[in-house]
Amino acid sequence: MRVAGIPIGHPIVVNGKCTYLAWPNSSISDCFIYIPLSQQQGQLALLPGQRCTVNRLPEVIPSASFLKVTLGPCSSSLPSSVTEEHLSQFIKRQLFMRIVSSSCELMLSYFGKPLVILVEEVQGEGHDDTPLSEEFAQLDLTTDSAAASERITSSISSTPTTGNALSKDTPILANGLNVAEGHFYQVNELSRVSLIEGTLHAGKPQVKDEPEKAVVVAGVDDILETLSRLIIEPISKRSLYDKYGVQVAKGVLLYGPSGCGKTLISEVIRRELKEYARFITLDSSRLWSKQFGETEGRIQEVFQQAIDSSPSVVFIDDIDVICPRRERSQSDLEKRVLSALVTEIDRSTQDTSRTVFILSTTSRLDAVDMTLRRPGRIDLELEVPIPSSVQRKQIVSAILGSMLHSLNDDEIGEIATDCHGYVGADLQSLCREAGLSAMRSGDAEGITPMHLKHAMSSVQPSAMREIYIDVPKVRWTDIGGQEGLKQSLIQAVVWPLQHADKFKKLGIKPPRGVLMYGPPGCSKTMIAKALATETSLNFISIKGPELFSKWVGESEKAVREIFRKARNAAPSIIFFDEIDAVAVERGRQQGSGGGVGDRVLAQLLTEMDGVEGLNDVNIVAATNRPDMIDKALMRPGRLDRLVYVPLPDHKTREEIFKLRLSSVPLASDVCFKELVKSTELYSGAEIVSVCNEAAIMAMQEDLAAEQIRKEHIMAAIGVVKPQTTESMVKYYTDYAAGAKK
Repeated sequence: MRVAGIPIGHPIVVNGKCTYLAWPNSSISDCFIYIPLSQQQGQLALLPGQRCTVNRLPEVIPSASFLKVTLGPCSSSLPSSVTEEHLSQFIKRQLFMRIVSSSCELMLSYFGKPLVILVEEVQGEGHDDTPLSEEFAQLDLTTDSAAASERITSSISSTPTTGNALSKDTPILANGLNVAEGHFYQVNELSRVSLIEGTLHAGKPQVKDEPEKAVVVAGVDDILETLSRLIIEPISKRSLYDKYGVQVAKGVLLYGPSGCGKTLISEVIRRELKEYARFITLDSSRLWSKQFGETEGRIQEVFQQAIDSSPSVVFIDDIDVICPRRERSQSDLEKRVLSALVTEIDRSTQDTSRTVFILSTTSRLDAVDMTLRRPGRIDLELEVPIPSSVQRKQIVSAILGSMLHSLNDDEIGEIATDCHGYVGADLQSLCREAGLSAMRSGDAEGITPMHLKHAMSSVQPSAMREIYIDVPKVRWTDIGGQEGLKQSLIQAVVWPLQHADKFKKLGIKPPRGVLMYGPPGCSKTMIAKALATETSLNFISIKGPELFSKWVGESEKAVREIFRKARNAAPSIIFFDEIDAVAVERGRQQGSGGGVGDRVLAQLLTEMDGVEGLNDVNIVAATNRPDMIDKALMRPGRLDRLVYVPLPDHKTREEIFKLRLSSVPLASDVCFKELVKSTELYSGAEIVSVCNEAAIMAMQEDLAAEQIRKEHIMAAIGVVKPQTTESMVKYYTDYAAGAKK
């Protein structure tokens, strides 16, 4: 460069075919140039040590006003959805400030795919008809020394192949493009690029399009009808809307729990719009970039593509990933992306001559920034809820339509009824597991009801996975006595589900909640476990103290989240164990943190009987301190039924002994009547402890003992003492008598 007098960064031509920008490299001698292998394109294929000629371009290069281009053979790799208008705009942006000439060949990259562009014609301002050969002859690349001229024009060669000679980190000449004979022009923002019509997909082989796979969609007819009215009709009947001057909606946000079919609904809309508009997806997973400004640039490219190919629909899946709330944003990049998206939405929707619609989805509505959730951007928010029993039946029928099965309509309805809280994705997984089970067993009838019921044990509803509890399989028969309590719980929880028509016919509302109270160890928690097992409802177990948090507002938020998940998974049961820990009577708590308990209680009261309904959600609570619970919680409409769980009577204690010792070898001298008389004031938990202690004593006496004798049990009764006193029994009895008044 020093010998030839080429300024740093000046454009040059190598072998009259390829232009580069010159840049110095101290590791290369004056008579050599270095061209990275990745930049040796087209006709310029230099080998190490091969001679080449370098010419300098003029100081002033005229601007290109018009380019007519065609595609090389790589165009066959482009998606069929790419239009000529969009590709022309893309080529113009890629060629900005680059030097081109007629008949030149350019190597570009279209979203990671190689793209060869052939320039058929270039028009510029202020150019003459001087041939390229004469133009080169007029260029002065020499100094005063004739020897230097000789070296420059005939002795310049490419760098030899050495260990780091072809490293991409130290290029001396870059930004190459292949050039044939013609005039040189520079592309700027005023240049127009035109793709020769018919060349975009001309190189593609004529392959018969395969039909798209059918989309199984059911249970969302009302949502599809609404979207058809908002999106499909305004696009397919644009002239009618213009005639009446009706402004159409600009955007719709579908929200709901994951797996409810939001993306599937968008796919149905895409297929319906196939003949009328272009469907463009803004993929959040491919949007982010570590380069400054590149993420915003990708958003601009997508919306520019949508504007160029109007009418179009921009689909943004999981918009909360791209546009989280500004106060929750962790970096400036998220705020810049939000601003860029808002700007592009406004730009695309404010142009009345273009029709660009925004269709977005999210499973976290509260996480979407409020800037987007206003008319003019996202006009309407549609909830895609967890399907009801009728909708679940439609979904299961649609899924089983393509599978081998032997279920009739009633059996499908029974399965759908038992799938409480299951979303469409869960039902798809359920049928797949049942199909695999039928296939492995070689059942000729295909899927049977037993296969589906067995699959339900392994496929849990999505709404419950975060808070799913593996409840022990406790049956009513595992609990001795307490027949009145069992019947009260069945009436409050099971009857409203099994006999909903009878409640509606009589015009009554089922009980909202049940509070079990009594001395410790009287099987209150065990009864709740049996209720969850016997009813097969979604069971959410909450231990009072786990709701509290040291952060302001987090405790109330935890209560809201519990009830939100219970509503999504309805019909469900929320079981509050030791509810007195969160429902202490207001004003009793002392200290600076006393207000937290009051706020949690207020939130609990609001959720149980507030403006928002609590349909098909039952509250079951247990406590041994009913006097500490706030009276507002025990009024009708919240905890309707107060059930006293007393100490087991003679009959109940005998049943408990028989249940616990049924699998234990007993000596003939063991008499249950005598054991019952010796365990007055014992709770159920204490009787179980007596049985365990008797077995341990038998082992202490003889590790090879095969039976438990009466003396072992009586000794265990002497060790395990009852914790409930006569005064405590009187307290609970008096409270129960007062509660009935």
